[in-house]
Amino acid sequence: MKVGGGLNGHRGLESIVQALGGNKDFVRLRVGVGHPGDSRSLSAYLTKHEMPQEEQRLAASSATIETDAFEALLDGEMQRAMGLFHSSRT
Repeated sequence: MKVGGGLNGHRGLESIVQALGGNKDFVRLRVGVGHPGDSRSLSAYLTKHEMPQEEQRLAASSATIETDAFEALLDGEMQRAMGLFHSSRT
């Protein structure tokens, strides 16, 4: 979880920034999907139809936000929310 940052050519983020009138300072929750090891295989890797069960479990658990962190986020306390979110990952 973080506020702002670069787009790195990510079309989805570009679309969000455009919809926000060019504002890049929004809260992001990044969920990684791994890498196949060979950049030529990346497109096929990212568009495959089924995610392995272990990766599904990891993705689901990484997207879980504890109540305290979520409440801090809703209250606009970004630094506190990020601290709580990241501390719950260890």
